Amino acid sequence: MAANAIEEAVSPDAPNCRWRSSCVIREKTRLRGVVVISSKNVRNQRDAWTIILMEKVRTRRIIAGVEVQETYAEAIEELKKEAKKMSMAAKSGKLLILIDSIERLGLAYHFEKEIQGKLQEIYDEFQANNYEEDLFTIALGFCIITFEQTLKESHKHKTLKESHKHTAPSKTLKESHKLTAPSKRSRRVIRVFDNFMNKDKKLKEAVIDDIEGLLSLYEAAHIHMHGEDILEEAVTFTTHHLTRVLPQLELPIKGKVKRALEHPIHKAVPIIDARLFISIYEKEESRDEVLLKMAKLNFNHLQNLYKDELSQLTRWWNSFDLKSKLPYARDRLIEGFVWSVALHFDPQYSQVRIAISKSIQLVAIADDTYDNYATFEQAQLFSKWNVHEIEELPVCMKTVYQFIMSIFEEYERDATEQKKIIYYITNFDCLDKVKQLAWAYKKELKWIAKQELPSFEEYYTNSLITSTVYVILIIALVPGMKSVTKETIDWLLSEPKIVITTNKMSRYYDDLGSYERKSMGGTMLTAVDCYMKEHGVSKQEAFSKFVELIEEGRKVLNTEWITKTYSILRTCWAAAVTYNNGEDGYSNPQVLGPYIHTLFVEPIVV
Repeated sequence: MAANAIEEAVSPDAPNCRWRSSCVIREKTRLRGVVVISSKNVRNQRDAWTIILMEKVRTRRIIAGVEVQETYAEAIEELKKEAKKMSMAAKSGKLLILIDSIERLGLAYHFEKEIQGKLQEIYDEFQANNYEEDLFTIALGFCIITFEQTLKESHKHKTLKESHKHTAPSKTLKESHKLTAPSKRSRRVIRVFDNFMNKDKKLKEAVIDDIEGLLSLYEAAHIHMHGEDILEEAVTFTTHHLTRVLPQLELPIKGKVKRALEHPIHKAVPIIDARLFISIYEKEESRDEVLLKMAKLNFNHLQNLYKDELSQLTRWWNSFDLKSKLPYARDRLIEGFVWSVALHFDPQYSQVRIAISKSIQLVAIADDTYDNYATFEQAQLFSKWNVHEIEELPVCMKTVYQFIMSIFEEYERDATEQKKIIYYITNFDCLDKVKQLAWAYKKELKWIAKQELPSFEEYYTNSLITSTVYVILIIALVPGMKSVTKETIDWLLSEPKIVITTNKMSRYYDDLGSYERKSMGGTMLTAVDCYMKEHGVSKQEAFSKFVELIEEGRKVLNTEWITKTYSILRTCWAAAVTYNNGEDGYSNPQVLGPYIHTLFVEPIVV
């Protein structure tokens, strides 16, 4: 009877269905930890590729031997020497194309010094020629110089004083998207693209026949900031004309245009884009065989490394046996690992990827516990983080507490072994963010228990905590910086604009992608519902507003990205891939399945 009561409570036909989660919670309390999941729950569905990968990981049949990896590494080093000779000899436009190919193929981390050494040479030549090169060269140069200078800055860190000077925290949604005055960069943009404008300062129609130039301008235009009207217009202009001519194009340019329209370089996840670009690049007549072979070997080398990391994570995850102890929780280890690879794909960040994956599992377990199991009273006890209070909770809640604390104990143990005092500091700060997360979840449960629908602003302020971006960023950023101090961490925790905007955009993507799942049965609060009620609009109108907020956020990020760290930006594009086209890729494995197969299952034939 108890099981039937729970099924009835989550039925979409139940009265006051929008707030029936409280009924489910009370039944679960009486059952003291025995959880019955509705047949509508699809949290643990898997697609075929993921099932195959998980089985191979479990049996370690996908792990490459040390000799295989050493062979790859030796071959890559030999090809790298040849590629460096090419980079030293290349000049002007050919040098730009070479650097672009290196970046797109996922090889840039092998040539950081060489690329940085050529940037000033490229910039000086542009100025000497008064930016009179063709559209393709000018736009490509603009992209590369902006991107590489930002990567150079991302390896540094700003002091707390400098960070507060430039990035005071934003308090409200409206304040976060205020327009900024045209900058020196905006004036330079006008100068760079002036030769392609008519007397009305609009793009000349003549450029539409130059497909390579149009595509290059399209990519450059996506780095626009507030006040850069030329680039904003260029986005609309190039998108329209590239979409129009796409059916008439032939490979390989058709593949490049199609991919760009779906995911511009500036908004793409580097390792995913690299895998797709390798397939496009090998069809180009002008391809460089050395770079192509190096890219293929490099991807396979990385893929083998990722498989080994997944194997480590799987053993760690299975050691907790949470699938049987917490049947309501999502088992999304591999989907979380996609995020880790999206944030840091370079080989030297292996331990960072593992740490990020564990933190994602941590917040997923916490999220599912509050969504599907905990009562408001239990949430109050849990949020005290008192081991004696925890003993009063059901077995499921105690299991969650032990799981969370074990991760931080492991993190502290690693810090001791590596003798990195800064990780001790990060550990405490990250745990504090997890505690804030528990308080935010409790607030949502309180709204549900009282059947309150908060204002959009109030809900969103709380949801920026439940988005868990802060927890993931602390773990993702600190180990990835070459120079880390307490001030670096203080800057991150001070909620600078780039972090706030990243958080909001990730939240917007999540809200659009997970709305259908969360609104199923009317058992969860959603930002879309809050916005619809407050503004009296339809679901589609609310969705349109969220898309608008994402676009506004991109402009803010572009401004901040130029002077801050690129790693933060990748968080947004990982969210964009996960919740692409309004689909929830984290909960629905069919969405991320193709990426999982490409990144972790199928090697490239060399």
